[in-house]
Amino acid sequence: FACLTTVIGFLSLLFSKTPALREFGIAVGAGVTYCAILSATYLPALLALVSPPKPLQLETYSEGYLAQLVNYSSKVVLRRWPVFVLIWLAVIAGFFATKDLVRINTNYMSYLPEKDDFGKNSRHFAQKMGGDAPFVLTITAPEDEKNFFLQSENLAKVHDYEQAVLSESDDVIQILSFASYVSFANSVYSGEAGIPASSGLLNLLSRMVILMNNQSKADIGAILNEEGSSLTLFVQNFDAEDKDLMTVASAARIEKVMQKHLPLLPDGTKLTIRGEPHASLRFSNLLLSDQKKSTYISFLLVFLVVLAAFLSLSQALFALIPILTGVMANYIFMYLLGIPFDMITVTFASVAVGAGIDDAIHFLLRYKNNLRVSDLPLKEIIAITIKETGRPIILTTLSIIAGMLMFLFASYTPVRYFGTLMSIALLNCMLSTIFVMPSYIILTAKIRNRFGKRPMVRI
Repeated sequence: FACLTTVIGFLSLLFSKTPALREFGIAVGAGVTYCAILSATYLPALLALVSPPKPLQLETYSEGYLAQLVNYSSKVVLRRWPVFVLIWLAVIAGFFATKDLVRINTNYMSYLPEKDDFGKNSRHFAQKMGGDAPFVLTITAPEDEKNFFLQSENLAKVHDYEQAVLSESDDVIQILSFASYVSFANSVYSGEAGIPASSGLLNLLSRMVILMNNQSKADIGAILNEEGSSLTLFVQNFDAEDKDLMTVASAARIEKVMQKHLPLLPDGTKLTIRGEPHASLRFSNLLLSDQKKSTYISFLLVFLVVLAAFLSLSQALFALIPILTGVMANYIFMYLLGIPFDMITVTFASVAVGAGIDDAIHFLLRYKNNLRVSDLPLKEIIAITIKETGRPIILTTLSIIAGMLMFLFASYTPVRYFGTLMSIALLNCMLSTIFVMPSYIILTAKIRNRFGKRPMVRI
């Protein structure tokens, strides 16, 4: 069951629209399956060749430091279980307070060290010139009317739109367009910036702009098509708040301003937004969509697997407590530590669901068995279950965390983030299995005793 739920966590990434995430899920899911087969075949065969544990080893197992820690933990749960109930409620509150505040990053240049020369030069260039990833806006005339944008009143409205976007958005450095070139030519010719009201003067300035572009071997078609029915605006941008290259946050702010001032454009025109910032914004939305979809699916499938295993709705719901803790607490840590969602960190939730459920399954299987063979009070059964499962749960989790912590030595920041998030999630899943889940089992039994119609449960 541990293998199945872990594989489900990874294979839930198959529902992502991003090919890299799907490939990641398949590769790791296959690896986990292979490890499970070896654990059920090769490991028992190998153990048959190993001599039995010696008395000193058995004593360490039952009386060592880890055993003492587990025994102490069982006593703390029985005495302070209401505290752990409140802690879990606090984690839920923290999750809902921070889940929409975790930023998204699709600009991997930002992961370069601040003192890196290439990164410093790139940021300086972007701040002064607007970077090399502009928004590309195409404005099309109604029914592709010929020479529509060579009419003074129509080009003036486009110029007004540009000026409104420039003045309101601190993230926009400059806008390169036919209207801006004509405005500049007008300021040189008449001393006044803007689109001239005279059609004759506009025609003259338009020819000047086209002539200058031809002489400099620039392509005027990039900003004005031959029929004069389509304009293209290049919006150079820079994140004015973070003083960094184009970010998803700055792209969202710019698009919001662009949409706000659409009424300034000539009636009947159509605006199409393209460019890398727009694509990054769409990709960030896709990342979040993939993250939510894969997480919800993994939760649902893991719940159904545990429900089929225990044939108990209550125990299936108990099994969700540790993985919910691991995922929700990580949102709080991401917000506090400033870790963003990106192509790699976006996978942590579905992976944590599959890997974190193992501890809960181990605990609940032993708990269910102890309930069947013992007539002791509930609290004593829980204490026995913690003592029996605490040591392997701790050792298993710490060994996986040790593997995940190796990612901290990676040179690429998102990989280090992933190792950090997975380590924190698995640690929280382990602590929740030992402390929070038993506390809610006790709470549920008390509620049933008070309000339920079933026979009283000895607590």
